[in-house]
Amino acid sequence: MTLDHANRAISMLPGHLEDSSRQGVAKVIHRTLALATYPARIIASNPLPRGWIPKAEDNKAKGSLYPDEDRRLMAAVHIPLSYRIYYGFLIREGMRADEAGRLEPSDIDLERGAVVLDENKTDAPRAWALSPDVVRALRAYFAVCPPK
Repeated sequence: MTLDHANRAISMLPGHLEDSSRQGVAKVIHRTLALATYPARIIASNPLPRGWIPKAEDNKAKGSLYPDEDRRLMAAVHIPLSYRIYYGFLIREGMRADEAGRLEPSDIDLERGAVVLDENKTDAPRAWALSPDVVRALRAYFAVCPPK
């Protein structure tokens, strides 16, 4: 495999892919060739030059709600209460959406008003105090809908 082969493979990726997806494919190609070099010793050297992996720009829009928008969302009875609790939790605690979606009841200590995560994206356990309004909302919600 040559540099031209790798460049052609990247150029053949579908046009709708995000930069980060293109970067991910390039990383797989680079890593495969690195492993073919060592420890496999199938090829003498990696044909991809340093810096070949494209940089992915973080140009996605960062959204947030203004306080009046948050009030309307929390009061929107046509949106299920569980969703509003989830959205309110995300807005107030700044947690990653997928991480919040994986929370277990044992991760939340409402007596102390804290969240403790042993497993997360960085694999470094972390904990923090919840906002008092989040603790009140979760207590009220769990009184109606016990956690599962």
